[in-house]
Amino acid sequence: MNLRNRYQPALSEDGKKTYSDYNLPQTFRSSLAFNEGTSCFRQLLRSSSILYKGSWRQKCYISLGIWLSFVIFTSLLDKKFRKYGITIESSSVTSRLVDRRGFAVVINTYKRPDKLKKAISHYGTKCGKASGVRQIFVVWAEVADPPSAESFFENSQKNIRGYNNNGTEDPPLDLQFLRVKDSLNSRFLPIDNLTGDAVFMVDDDIEVSCSSLNESFKAWGENPDALVGYYPRIHTAKVNKKKKDSIVYHTWVSVFFRQTFSMILTKACFMHKKYLALYSNSNVHPTAITEYVDDKFNCEDIAMALLVSNATKNSNSIGHVYTEGSAQDLGLFGGISTGSDHFTSRTDCLTDLISIYKDHGWGMPLYDLSLQDVSWLNHFPGYWWQTGPSGIFEWFPSADIFQ
Repeated sequence: MNLRNRYQPALSEDGKKTYSDYNLPQTFRSSLAFNEGTSCFRQLLRSSSILYKGSWRQKCYISLGIWLSFVIFTSLLDKKFRKYGITIESSSVTSRLVDRRGFAVVINTYKRPDKLKKAISHYGTKCGKASGVRQIFVVWAEVADPPSAESFFENSQKNIRGYNNNGTEDPPLDLQFLRVKDSLNSRFLPIDNLTGDAVFMVDDDIEVSCSSLNESFKAWGENPDALVGYYPRIHTAKVNKKKKDSIVYHTWVSVFFRQTFSMILTKACFMHKKYLALYSNSNVHPTAITEYVDDKFNCEDIAMALLVSNATKNSNSIGHVYTEGSAQDLGLFGGISTGSDHFTSRTDCLTDLISIYKDHGWGMPLYDLSLQDVSWLNHFPGYWWQTGPSGIFEWFPSADIFQ
């Protein structure tokens, strides 16, 4: 009999060709089962081999698929096993004496009533005592009288409240306006009736989620000598075309790829109340700096960062801690930080303010910190690229990398 005819496939009920028991010997059936069982494996090998001998487009697609699968798998592990706490040791007398029962929110605003109302509602009503908020102060530099506290709420009886352990509603939290002169330095004036040690300094257009706010307060409690916040920045030394040394200001993109930072911006950060007093003390913070801020109408946040760095650089304390969280910049497309010459002016500020420190014989106040070691959120398994910004738009103001 013709072997080709003997082992022809039979037809199934749906008309498809199949190999049945009556026209195949046992050895042939076993061989066929093995071939079918390894077909998927051979297909995977074929796909993998494309990386070596396929077209460039096939290589890109498969490489991208492998990379995305790895990132997704790593992200799932990270959400399960991430933890909080910085990985380097820091000791401070302040950390043993600090009041961790709550903090005051100090909101900096100027002629933006809608943003101010939203900020007070968010930090006072939505977050409130459950997130550690004790008091709210509004830095008021406008000529007109500030509005009443009740005007910021739809129902004046439902002020900024929290709930105690008995489930009953607590009395309203304290909301006060601080009348100050029109100066960026005024946001760092000492507050006489401040309760506790912790101050959360924030601009009226920055909205930090309540969970991030609570976690950052814990980070500050462990590092009370530091500026603890959501916007890390870095400086680098450079010689410009005029053969003059300059200190270049860099944003998140440079921080990420260098894995180093040296400043935390005060537009959303925790600090100890002692720094408010030091900022106004000419013995440790020269008046030339505050005059410079008034003259340029800029860089008060850099001035505070330099002050904290200078106070901690020779101690066992850390001056800056990054808390990766959820911080939304509602004023991203407005304000003095969105001008075309923003990075140039910030570089000028750094260069000029640091020169004042050097003129006083204090040397360079800033020092580099490892982004991974001094980040409150520890990712798992700990790859350097897992640390991210507190807001997606931190990736975009990247013109500084070309300086």
